[in-house]
Amino acid sequence: MRAPEETAGLKARAVSVATRALAHEISPILAVRELRGIFWELGVPDSDPDSLRLTGLDSETDSLPVGSVRELWDPEALRRMSDDIAKAEAWVWEFGEGVFRNVLSNWRAVEQQDAADGAGKMERRS
Repeated sequence: MRAPEETAGLKARAVSVATRALAHEISPILAVRELRGIFWELGVPDSDPDSLRLTGLDSETDSLPVGSVRELWDPEALRRMSDDIAKAEAWVWEFGEGVFRNVLSNWRAVEQQDAADGAGKMERRS
């Protein structure tokens, strides 16, 4: 069982990833990969609809080089794959946007409540 602080930290990380994805600051494929890992760390059941969607999206795009792994790829191979990657990112956005929004709606409230609880504890100590 995770400590509440660790769970809150993972959820805050998920909220950050989802926020950045929705703002188009990171690739939706990278967001899916990171969120899938966070879901796993949190023990979100595989049967959860958002977990299922993340697994499917990740599975369909796991061969594509996005993010820092691109540094390990031949530039010519990356050029040849650029259209495929762009199409995959559009597809992941279409089917992943709902998950990103669900993470925000489900876990931002938890993050805000945890912050409020922490503030209350600090006030009581003063």
